[in-house]
Amino acid sequence: MSKFKYFSETEQLRFDAISREKYINDRASLERSAKPAGRSERDYEILANLKSLGMSDEQIKSILK
Repeated sequence: MSKFKYFSETEQLRFDAISREKYINDRASLERSAKPAGRSERDYEILANLKSLGMSDEQIKSILK
């Protein structure tokens, strides 16, 4: 393999890794900012589980009242 090809591939892999890391961090930041204050992480896990079981938003809201 030529030195040019090696460095080009290495640079692309580095760029891909940095891009992937930025995407993960941006997504986590958006998820944190989208959550209203006053709920714990456990509350969100429970709500996500209820949604995955097929409960509608209205059913979940009626339970929370």
